[in-house]
Amino acid sequence: MNKRLSIWSGAVGDCEDPIKMVRQITTAGFGYSELSSAHSRRFITWRVSERESFRSFAESEGLLFRQGHLLNQVDLSSTDQAKRLGFIDDEKRCLDLYLDLGIEIGVIHTGGWKRFFKVFH
Repeated sequence: MNKRLSIWSGAVGDCEDPIKMVRQITTAGFGYSELSSAHSRRFITWRVSERESFRSFAESEGLLFRQGHLLNQVDLSSTDQAKRLGFIDDEKRCLDLYLDLGIEIGVIHTGGWKRFFKVFH
């Protein structure tokens, strides 16, 4: 089995350039990355062809995205049905992105960050 280190894509900072992000991660010696929620939010607006091109580029550089962090700051347990359904639609778009990028695992915080921080802080 080929073992590779993994890192969260957000660890490279506010990298608006996805090509630069991939190169920073691979230059640091990582072969796997979890796609951050910020990158996920940005990439869900891409057309399928852009997603496929990005995936091909990342793989050619030796980087695989196998896990992604779904959108944060959403509350899938909201009692407001319209909000909840909107959040669900957003997460479904994110899952479509993950399919296109070859991401097999999605991390989600169902209560949103506000509820998370109330519990743990």
